[in-house]
Amino acid sequence: MYAPVLYPSNAQIELFSRISPLLGVNPTVTNYVDDFGSCNLDILRCTDSVDQNVFFYSSLGLMGYSVNGGCHEIVMGGYKQYPEIEAIVASCAFFVIRNRWDCGLGNVFESVVEMYYPKATMKHIMFYYPYLWDRRMSSLTVLGCPVDVVLGVPISHSEFIYSRRYGIHALEILFDRAGIDIFDINRNPVVR
Repeated sequence: MYAPVLYPSNAQIELFSRISPLLGVNPTVTNYVDDFGSCNLDILRCTDSVDQNVFFYSSLGLMGYSVNGGCHEIVMGGYKQYPEIEAIVASCAFFVIRNRWDCGLGNVFESVVEMYYPKATMKHIMFYYPYLWDRRMSSLTVLGCPVDVVLGVPISHSEFIYSRRYGIHALEILFDRAGIDIFDINRNPVVR
């Protein structure tokens, strides 16, 4: 659900100025309100500077809701034909804010992709190191506080089960071998 844009905090302004140049060009910000009207959060969208068919999205202000002692922001990319990825990022952020779900590395939010794209082969979001930006996201600080940026990677149910059984590192090896396209929520799973 969309809401009118509110005045951003100093932290959001600094975060926007640090993260938007890393994500791409033509930044826009949309304010989302959860289905209960109890939470709202801004989501940044940028067009990839190399591929105009890819958008990157980031939460702006999730860091204000510490979970397990950490402050996080969620980034995710997707092809232009999947505009609801922006809402997927917002939903993940709302689960952190409202339900205190942990979006730390290796954790999975089940069925979030499926909520918006029920027929997609990818169903869940796994949080991963933001490798697309080398180390530029790993040392992010806002108002002097460190912020852990996590990359939302869509995974299939079979990949989720595999990671539960063998660990995230084993799944990462399969992803590397297959050269998965993390922007495609209809890619073929690496595990059947």
